[in-house]
Amino acid sequence: MKRKSEAKDIIKRHIRYTNNETKNKLFIFRSDGGKEYINKDLQLYFDNNGVHVESSNAYCAPQNGLAEAYNKNIVNRSTAVLSRASLSSKWWGDAVLGVNCVNQLCYHRKLGETAKNKPTNMTPLGKWQQSIPDISKLQPMFCRAYVYIDKTHRKKEMKPKAKR
Repeated sequence: MKRKSEAKDIIKRHIRYTNNETKNKLFIFRSDGGKEYINKDLQLYFDNNGVHVESSNAYCAPQNGLAEAYNKNIVNRSTAVLSRASLSSKWWGDAVLGVNCVNQLCYHRKLGETAKNKPTNMTPLGKWQQSIPDISKLQPMFCRAYVYIDKTHRKKEMKPKAKR
C-alpha cells in the first residue's frame, strides 16, 4: 500500500478473499479508529454486507491489547533476528515477514481447543488451510549463502565453484 487512501479497496478485497477461502462470513470489523478505515464508502460497504464495526479510541494502545501485544512480539523477534545476523535495520521488512511466517507455522494452544478444552496442536496456517502445513522448505533466515559459479565463468580450474 503506497497511500492510506488505498486502504478501503484493500480491505474490501481481503474480506472477499477470506470469505471465499474460508466460506465464513465476516461479522465484526475492528479498527483502531483511524480515518482510513472509518469512512463513508467503507461504512456503506459494511452496512450492505451486515458487518458490525467496532473501533477503539485513536492512539489508545491499551484498548487494542491483543493486536498491540502481537505487534510488539513481532518487532521484538525481528530485532533479535537482525541482531543475531549482524544486519542493519534496513532489513527490518524482510525480518518482519520471516518472523510472521514462522509465527503462522507455530502451534497455538488456543487455536485447536475442542469442546472438551483439550488442545489439538493447531497452527494458524494449518487452521486456515485445514491441513498440516509443509515446513520442508524452511531455511534459516539471513544465513550465509553461496552462489554456484558455472564452469564457463570460472577463470581457472582450481578456482572456487561458488562465491558468498
